[in-house]
Amino acid sequence: MQRLILASLALMLSAPALAVPTTFTHQGRLFDPTGGPMTGFNSITFSLHDAPSGGSALWAETVTAEFDNGFYSVLLGEMTALDPATFDAAADPKTALQEWLAARSLPPPRYVVTDDGPDHQKTFDASVYVDHPKYSPEPVGRGSGSSKKHAEIDAARASLQFLGR
Repeated sequence: MQRLILASLALMLSAPALAVPTTFTHQGRLFDPTGGPMTGFNSITFSLHDAPSGGSALWAETVTAEFDNGFYSVLLGEMTALDPATFDAAADPKTALQEWLAARSLPPPRYVVTDDGPDHQKTFDASVYVDHPKYSPEPVGRGSGSSKKHAEIDAARASLQFLGR
């Protein structure tokens, strides 16, 4: 019995250690435009986006780092905290949308996908609907992509923005 209590206590105490961190260390090496390693103190802006290119910024922070032969180490999230919920939505917008709707007792999203183009070069367009008087009959988001999955993810991301998430 005593071992079970100790094991339970150990689990409860370690729970905060399992939480998503709000800060993290980043290390790297930068070179100046002439190819030489950077030295001294320099400002660097770090940012996270919801897409590989052309997406929206989810988080950004500018820090001053000391460079030694181009090498630097910075603690990110210290000035602008990293919200763990940001990563949930960015990593899986379809799940984030479904969870957002469920938390408000709304029906799950309904995706309507169409395709265009020859089989070897199709493009897909997705619309997301929420079958509720507040949001019907118009879609809450639209997206496109090179596959049905990518179009739905893009549409879910647009829906989250439209709904204010």
